[in-house]
Amino acid sequence: ETIVCEAQKVLMYAPLSDRKKHLVGVLTITTFKVSFATAEEVEFSNCYQQNLLLGINDICLSSIDVIYQVGDRTKKKLSPGQNVTGRVKEVLILCKNMKYLEFSFKFSDKDSGKNIVNALLHHAYPKRHTLLFAYDYKEPYISNTLVKEV
Repeated sequence: ETIVCEAQKVLMYAPLSDRKKHLVGVLTITTFKVSFATAEEVEFSNCYQQNLLLGINDICLSSIDVIYQVGDRTKKKLSPGQNVTGRVKEVLILCKNMKYLEFSFKFSDKDSGKNIVNALLHHAYPKRHTLLFAYDYKEPYISNTLVKEV
């Protein structure tokens, strides 16, 4: 697993909070997952099932269904293979298991939102199968064909 893109001082809004509750942390895109790390202590022991590969604020790239670019009053669906050129204020990630994460780049660097979204679009919807995480750790292929000697 390698880090593709990272953004500091990203806000992650709590679901169903009308953007009143948020956590500040680091958003990291790797070849396997989207990870949000925060220094704030959050208690989720009652409602969270442990996973050895993914934390509570992590999602696997293959489970991403739709990515939206959120503006002041608009929500634009981003298509696979698209390249975002303008500034990104917020991004909404909807997963196949109906989990959603919403991030704001209000306090982060100028182009960090654009870089995160482009990395997501490139690795969550890969055009080549070699971009998938499993291909980094594949076993060498050994052919079982018989060799004729002349």
